[in-house]
Amino acid sequence: MKRGKFFKALGCAGICLALLSGCATVPDASGTHQGTASSVDTAAPQTGSAPSVAQTPGYVSPDWEYDLIAEENMQYDYQIEDQFIPFWERNVMYNEAACFIEENGNISAKLLCTPLKIVCVRDWSLKQEYEEGKDYIWEEGSRTLIRPEGSSIPYFTLGQLAGDNEQGGKVPAFTGDYQADFDEQGRSRFGNVLYCVGEYLYSRQINITYIYDPQEFTGPTAVYQGDKLPKTMEKLNNGEELNVVFYGDSIPYGCEASSMYNREPKQAPYPQLFRTGLGRIFGSRIGLRNTAVGGTTSAWGLENIDEKLIKYKPDLAVILFGGNDDGIGGAAATCKNMRAMIERIQAELPNCEIIIMSTIVGNEAAGFNTPTLKPLLTDGFNQIAEDYQGVVSIDIYNLHSYMLKSKNYVDLSGNNINHPNDYMIRVHAMQLMAALVDFSRMK
Repeated sequence: MKRGKFFKALGCAGICLALLSGCATVPDASGTHQGTASSVDTAAPQTGSAPSVAQTPGYVSPDWEYDLIAEENMQYDYQIEDQFIPFWERNVMYNEAACFIEENGNISAKLLCTPLKIVCVRDWSLKQEYEEGKDYIWEEGSRTLIRPEGSSIPYFTLGQLAGDNEQGGKVPAFTGDYQADFDEQGRSRFGNVLYCVGEYLYSRQINITYIYDPQEFTGPTAVYQGDKLPKTMEKLNNGEELNVVFYGDSIPYGCEASSMYNREPKQAPYPQLFRTGLGRIFGSRIGLRNTAVGGTTSAWGLENIDEKLIKYKPDLAVILFGGNDDGIGGAAATCKNMRAMIERIQAELPNCEIIIMSTIVGNEAAGFNTPTLKPLLTDGFNQIAEDYQGVVSIDIYNLHSYMLKSKNYVDLSGNNINHPNDYMIRVHAMQLMAALVDFSRMK
């Protein structure tokens, strides 16, 4: 697959020229475009104040405790655990991303759930805290923050999100030329939708931490499926080394994760968060190799699976393809290729277990959510997981879709087109962790 030229100011630009989807990969130190190198996490279990959990047949509770319940007077204290513990299993939402948007003379931001108390509102870097009453107004019982006159919080206009520039025209349309398709502020456009992975976008994403009632959130979250991955769970429960390979396109690769651009808050992609989470909870040594390549299809994944996955002999393979598959036949073709990949892995590595993940919702207004592909993948992947032993399906698409009923697309995206931002990247890690750890038993 051909890769477009890189627009240096943007780093990983996010769209493959051949498919107008996915992400061109970031060069490594050698100048090649590969997945990340193998690494390990040896973090020991952490302790907190959560009560011990009674054992039940078929489930082994990890020797790990963490306080999942925040007190009314809690202070902001954002830790690595808060990046992989599912927010729906606790009563505090850490750093939910949102954008203030001007519409009909009002400037407001939407929240996923109803706060009982807002702990703090911070900028994109998490370093600057905004002042309630001066920079934002929140009324009890509301899911909305209001930006008053004189606030220092940046915001979008509807015109800016539609690709309008300050001169009354449009920012350049994206054609695949990463040198020419962006204006001086790093903006491009798909149709009438802003496309941007630079400061113009991320600097307008704020982070809200608040206490809420988790029963309010009823999205399609992952449930514990460790019983379907017995070999993986045996290694984790025994504290043995677990070698994991992530394989897929730009999303598992890590495009739009702030650490990939060396900008604050320097959050890791979700494969690294998953590794850290398993290491902390189970005390196991987690070997990680990420061989994902931006802009790739499931057909490419099948063609390259020996070189990119099988040769590393993982204990657990995590696979995400589909976002770029419109051009190869939609969901039916993706599922066929996924089945072939699974069969190839199981033939060569009979002890390897597999997690397959659906992809996020694309920005429909920009043409990135075609009805023959992304909306159909979850059902297809769920059926695949039922048809093969040692295979689990994780639903990202429907969870993202549920969240978008309350949020704007730009709130959850790193490019406003087809990539998650830091917050939505954490949701990927949370879904994965929820499949291997029953957090509800830790309360």
